[in-house]
Amino acid sequence: MHTKSSPHPLPRFRVQEAPHQSLNISIPMDQQLLALLLQARSHLPGSIPQQQALAQLAQLTGRTHEDSLERQLLELILEARSHPSESVSRQQRLTRLIILIEQSGRLTRLRKYAHSYPASMFTDLYNEAKQKAWMYICNNPELYRPEKPILAWVNSNFKYKFLDILNEQKFRRTCFYDPFVLEKLDSKVDIEDFETTDYYNLRLFLETDPEQKLAAYWVRNHPDITFQFLAISRHIQGETWTDLSAQTEISFRTLSSFFQRTLRKLLPYFKRYL
Repeated sequence: MHTKSSPHPLPRFRVQEAPHQSLNISIPMDQQLLALLLQARSHLPGSIPQQQALAQLAQLTGRTHEDSLERQLLELILEARSHPSESVSRQQRLTRLIILIEQSGRLTRLRKYAHSYPASMFTDLYNEAKQKAWMYICNNPELYRPEKPILAWVNSNFKYKFLDILNEQKFRRTCFYDPFVLEKLDSKVDIEDFETTDYYNLRLFLETDPEQKLAAYWVRNHPDITFQFLAISRHIQGETWTDLSAQTEISFRTLSSFFQRTLRKLLPYFKRYL
């Protein structure tokens, strides 16, 4: 009995994996990043195509890109620096970047420094530093490197601008009012000898006058020329007696003599608060 010959074995096919999409090194980095960001944005959050695009972004930059805000900011700054420096398109994207950061609530609050200054003064310093940081970022988007998160870059620049302002103010001030040494009360003292917080405490004291004593003394027949006005003018604003004499039309000697007499009366008041 002849056995039925077995059929030819089926050919074996090896399942090949889809080739990994290589990064095109001939295309500028910014263009590759922008293409991948647009690709990630065009797919549903968490979808496989989006995850693939995010994986390639991570491969290019060496960091993850799960933060949707960071992706928006990265897209804006890359688009901005693809346009000429004075173009409207560039400014529109940088303005949008600033708005998004402001609205996010993720701009540094610099709380480490807030306790060292009166609230109103810290607010002024903070806002001035913020404006300088925005100006720097709008003028230098090319200095940003995608390996670092946008918010980290922005907050780092913000902090440096804040510290720059503190240093500028420290060197800008040329006089200091020291209520504990009478001989120095009416002379200019190098601010280098004092802590920054001392200056702000003095300014706060002179401006708020907690017991309303500084404004209670004035030059005879000139109720608007108070001790408080003279103290702030001389030792906060740095005006000279000659300047004040010209402003008030009161002699140099009258102003100086009034100031010294009143100062001796108020010295205990200064010591209570400073």
